[in-house]
Amino acid sequence: MSQILPRLSIAVFACLTLRAADYDLTASPSTIVWGYYSAQAKPARTVHSGDSVRMHTVSTCPLERMEQQGVPHDAIPHCDRDIHQQVTEKGPGGLGPHLMKVAPRF
Repeated sequence: MSQILPRLSIAVFACLTLRAADYDLTASPSTIVWGYYSAQAKPARTVHSGDSVRMHTVSTCPLERMEQQGVPHDAIPHCDRDIHQQVTEKGPGGLGPHLMKVAPRF
């Protein structure tokens, strides 16, 4: 019993000092997939249970159409332009919304 209590105290202290991490996953040509999901794709970010991730997204609407509809050229983020120009592998898309199952956060 005298050896168990110190070990248990260390384990409890270690658990109390661990903190969840917060991540920003920016949209870029290296972090997005367009129109498909593949089990062979390399993860853009690996996180632990309890971590928070803010995921940035972009519109797949053609940039020219945005500008034709009145969106000023300078209002379109540069990352959108990079993605539209550099991401050439685009799946079928148009399949409706995709959902990711996540644990609720209280």
